[in-house]
Amino acid sequence: MEKITITLTKEETLVLYNLCYRVSENVACFEHKAEQMVLWSIEAQLDKLLIEPFNADYLNTIENAKEHIVKTK
Repeated sequence: MEKITITLTKEETLVLYNLCYRVSENVACFEHKAEQMVLWSIEAQLDKLLIEPFNADYLNTIENAKEHIVKTK
């Protein structure tokens, strides 16, 4: 299978990880099982890259990342 690589900033990665986590909890949003499986795969890959979700101030980190993205894009 052909592999695709994307490049994200740390802030984008944190926001994407948080979004994946929230969406994956809502089974009703998936039209096909493959969509859920792909999202789980992305979430698992991001989970290996990030230490922030395990920090006590994770929610604050996410909010700061969101604000940074909005201000710089």
